[in-house]
This record gives sequence, structure tokens and C-alpha cells, in this order.
Amino acid sequence: DVDPFSFDTKEGFMLDHVVGGRLLYPFTGFIVLAWRAICKFGGTNYLTTSVVLENFVVHRAVFITRSTQLDVIVSPCNGNFEILNDGQLSASGKIFIVENGKEKEKVDENDTVGSWKNELDNSDLFVLQASDIYKEFLLRGYEFGPSFRCIEETRSDGLKGTIRWQDNWVTFLDATIQTLLIADKRRSSYGAMKLPTKVRYLSINPTKHMQHVLKTG
Repeated sequence: DVDPFSFDTKEGFMLDHVVGGRLLYPFTGFIVLAWRAICKFGGTNYLTTSVVLENFVVHRAVFITRSTQLDVIVSPCNGNFEILNDGQLSASGKIFIVENGKEKEKVDENDTVGSWKNELDNSDLFVLQASDIYKEFLLRGYEFGPSFRCIEETRSDGLKGTIRWQDNWVTFLDATIQTLLIADKRRSSYGAMKLPTKVRYLSINPTKHMQHVLKTG
């Protein structure tokens, strides 16, 4: 069950994910649910287990109420999973545990290390601060509370920035998507922001992540 309203719940942060005036279950919440489920089957702690997610799709938005219940069905043999809400398919995809964190990076054939380095080193783009970022979100109906305001700054193309780590994978992953929403909005002639519904490939290595967090403080 999802109950962020409970006084002692660990899911209280979800009360800060308001879109269009309604409590929307976070896109990244589904990802973390699948991650935790596959690790439970494997008898491992998800906080120390690397995973790869493929062809992840949210089919149906879930608005949080006191009676919201999500069920995760995972096939350990092939990694296929479904997340159901009231018996209806809400999300699906494929997830598998990566042994020793040795995941293979999937890079588009048109991308090269050199081209990405040039993009990252581009100094002609301006940097947006948190106050400006979340003002833009608010104007478009994304009424994020403190837990979902993790971006401290981001470059206008979304490829470089600073995200605050709050010991919460749902809010951290959500913030990475927010940087892309800001970038897409600025590329769009309509200035629109679209809720994400698909992820083709995502690699998560929590051990490397925490090493970086400890190194950078």
C-alpha cells in the first residue's frame, strides 16, 4: 500500500509531488518499486545492488489517495515486470540485476565520446538556478514541494548541473528527469513541458553513486 498520509510513513515525501493540483505518483517511484522487487527476489539490498532497466513504460497515471495500492509482479527468470493499481496495468518493463556492477553502457551509434565532451564543455550556454527552475515548473502546474526540489542549478541544455542528494532514490531520479524537462521546454517552440512516460534504458549503480557522494560531500 502507498500511504504518504500516515504520520510515521517513509513515503511522506510523496506529498510534495503535486501536478495540476493533484497528488501524482512519481514516474521514478515506479522505477524504484521494480528495483526493490527484483532485489527482494534475489535476496539482496537494493541500496547496494546495481540494476539495468529497459523498455520501461508508464501506461496509466496513478493519483495518490489513502486507498492507493500498487502490486508488483516480477519474473526473476527474464526480468519482465508489471505494476498494477486496482488491478489495472500502470507500468511495465524489464529489469535485471547486474553482477558486481559491471553493466554495459548503451550508447547511440551516432554518439561519440568526443561529441559528448564537446557538449559538456560548451561554455556558451547559461546556467539556471533553483529559484528560476522551480518558478518555471510552478507556472506550468508542477507544484513541487521541498522533497522534489533537488536541483540546485542546471545548464539550459540539461546536460550539466548540480542535484542535491537526500538519501532518496525516488527524488534524486526525479530531479534528473526535471533537468531534461527544463531543457526540452526551452527547445520547444511552445515552451511546453511533458510528463515522461517511457525510458528505453537506465543503468543504476548505487555503490558508485554513494562513492561519488562521499567524495564530493
